[in-house]
Amino acid sequence: ANVLGGITSLPEKTAIYGKAMEQLLFQELRAWMSYRKDRRKLGFWRTVNGTEVDFIIEQDLAIEVKATGSLSGNDFKGLRLLQEEAQFRRCIIVCKEPVPRYVYGIEVIPVDLFLKSLWQGEFNP
Repeated sequence: ANVLGGITSLPEKTAIYGKAMEQLLFQELRAWMSYRKDRRKLGFWRTVNGTEVDFIIEQDLAIEVKATGSLSGNDFKGLRLLQEEAQFRRCIIVCKEPVPRYVYGIEVIPVDLFLKSLWQGEFNP
């Protein structure tokens, strides 16, 4: 769609860059689940107010994608609201921060590390 629209680059810190990063993670998760013959449902979660979590794999995994290298408290809002409603085995923010860490019981994982662990069999949702 970007090529058809004449968009040939995705500058960081733009909405289109964030959408592209979400799409990349969606495609990788779908491919990973297909490769593993994982029959769980991949979906998303959204409140009536529009707060959302990008990807949900049943009650096992909730993933929020942020195309930033510096998370703020607001970036955790969707996962924190979801944690109030349901118990998930893992809640993760995949982002461009350089170092993994935990905040509010949520894993923050750099996108390159997330993709590497996904495909090297180290990822256990």
